[in-house]
Amino acid sequence: MSTLLLSFTLISCFPEPGEGDFSSDTSADSSTSGTTGSSPTETTADPADADGDGWDSAEDCDDTDPDVHPGATEVWYDGIDADCDGASDYDSDGDGYDRGGDEDCDDADATVHPAATEACDGRDVNCDELDESGQAVPGDHATVADAVQAASSGERICIDPGTWTANLDTAGKDLELFGVDGPENTVLDGSGVGAVLTVSGGETVSLSHLTLTGDSAEDEPGCVLVEAATLALTDVTITGCNAGSFGGGIYASAAALNLTDVSLEGNTADGSGGALALTDSILTADGLVTIDNTAQGMYGGALSAMRSTLTLSHWLASGNVLPDAEGTGGGGALRVLESDATISHALLINNRADNGRGGALYAVGDADGEVDNQMTLSHVTVVGNQALNGGAAFVLYPHLTMEIDHVIVAFNEATDAVGGVWAEYLADAIFSNSNVYGNNPSDLKGEYVEFSAGDGNTTVDPQLMTFSLNLDPAQWDLHLRPDSSLIDAGTADCMDDDGSICDIGYHGGVGGDVSYYADSDADGLFDGWESAHGLSVSEDDAANDPDGDGLSNADEQANGCDPQSADTDGDGRTDSMELKEGFDPLDPEG
Repeated sequence: MSTLLLSFTLISCFPEPGEGDFSSDTSADSSTSGTTGSSPTETTADPADADGDGWDSAEDCDDTDPDVHPGATEVWYDGIDADCDGASDYDSDGDGYDRGGDEDCDDADATVHPAATEACDGRDVNCDELDESGQAVPGDHATVADAVQAASSGERICIDPGTWTANLDTAGKDLELFGVDGPENTVLDGSGVGAVLTVSGGETVSLSHLTLTGDSAEDEPGCVLVEAATLALTDVTITGCNAGSFGGGIYASAAALNLTDVSLEGNTADGSGGALALTDSILTADGLVTIDNTAQGMYGGALSAMRSTLTLSHWLASGNVLPDAEGTGGGGALRVLESDATISHALLINNRADNGRGGALYAVGDADGEVDNQMTLSHVTVVGNQALNGGAAFVLYPHLTMEIDHVIVAFNEATDAVGGVWAEYLADAIFSNSNVYGNNPSDLKGEYVEFSAGDGNTTVDPQLMTFSLNLDPAQWDLHLRPDSSLIDAGTADCMDDDGSICDIGYHGGVGGDVSYYADSDADGLFDGWESAHGLSVSEDDAANDPDGDGLSNADEQANGCDPQSADTDGDGRTDSMELKEGFDPLDPEG
């Protein structure tokens, strides 16, 4: 909406009656005072423009300073927003980063800031104060292997877009491998010969903006082997890797792994850990995605860890499979043995341990009691997982405690017993401020499962936005519906990023996804839901019916339906028809 600048007319101040002549004759000889000339007038300041700069107080951000108003020349770094644009006075190049400190190291160049993408051009465009020169492929070397061999420890290797055959060994050198045009366009392919990358000489190596793929040789790990070394991955995709042993994507032994925004998708291991296997290692991950990985062995469809320490935040594990666990194996998404794990803000959904334990999680403590292990889950949603026993999680053996706080465990299934959480042999599973509901054939089992209403726990339908076990998981939306009792149901000291009491599950708490629940156009529809379905977040379209099924967008959201599809579950009946007849529009079999 444009802003109207109001014009004000100067007001002539005429004499009061008895003090001057109000006749229409204003000639020089018409005066009651005996003087010549026109009646005196004076001008008063516009009360809406106190500083007289021509801008009223509705638009002038400082109506006491005539040098401050819209359109004024900005003087940078004086702390005064002279042009009233609301932007930082310490960001002259407008790149969103202020000058100085740990932020913008060149405030005259909008391409230079901490989030900028580096290249081997000698310019420090991401302000990390590191040497940005390095080896370029193919500029300096024909292959990535040639560049790795030629590089000195501490150097960067910049790799141009393309698919590059690579079986690299960093051979004790600290190196950084960098994809100039991102993982979508820069691929390292092992070509079935062996690992794409081997880091095993005590070095520290980092990879960023790359995709790794390729079969491994028989009885060898998958695409990445890390032994007694440190590896950091940022914005890396590892996909289509096949290990003849453990760790389809990555195998780490006595190593430290730091993963940021890493996707492990569609990898396979003949042993454990379809995506990643750890032994005596430390894993720290934020923004980890593990989808559709398979372990043909006993443990960990996605991740398997033994005598390791894991810290995982913002982890999505979906569609990972352990098809042949043979009863005592398990962990469709994760198996930990004698390990410590802290998991926050995780979605563990649609994972399977077909013949084993723990469709999502299988945690085993130290049977000999030599080590006390701790596993903590906070703001995690565990939904739609399947196993022989313990559809959601199976916890075994003493000296292992699993603390479960602000977690949803719902609609998991077991073909034998306990669809929810099963804790046995003195292992503790302690719930607080969590919700367990609708697990089949039962929710909880085990003498050492601690679950009581007094600890803030509930057993209610979580009211997930779009969910049915018979619906394609690709259609699931596990945010909470507007009427869910789990919204703002956390403890008083637990806050969402919007300042409200935190929600239960993945989307609540500090670092959760509260932006989904915004309503920019005040139409009663969540912005996240509208964006996911191609609706406008800037206009009221709650009453619209884009799919013509007789349900308004407001009705579609209330029932978890797709506003762009008249038949969300694809069973041949429209959503409105199913609702009228008392059927579930999200269940093609019901």
